[in-house]
Amino acid sequence: DKHFMMSSTLLGGGVFFVAYGVFNTFFRTEKLFPGPHLFAGAAIVVLWALSAALVPYMEKGNDTARNTHIALNVLNVSLFTWQLPTGFEIASKVWNKAELAWF
Repeated sequence: DKHFMMSSTLLGGGVFFVAYGVFNTFFRTEKLFPGPHLFAGAAIVVLWALSAALVPYMEKGNDTARNTHIALNVLNVSLFTWQLPTGFEIASKVWNKAELAWF
């Protein structure tokens, strides 16, 4: 169904881009920058995994799993929205560099 396909794409793409962002930052600067953006991103990936882990229980009709799944995703969207300004700031700094290492 559409929800499953979109969720699978979001989970796979999200985990890929988190790993890509971490490796790209490390290879460009030889360090990571612990701060709100990094920690929120890590929390988002954990929440995605926890939310996905509840799906088998939801398929069996467990309402607690369904409500927890919804709550985790509301928290996830809130964290994502909260970190958007720092993400735009980081992207702007990277894109304005003359030597851009994509891989």
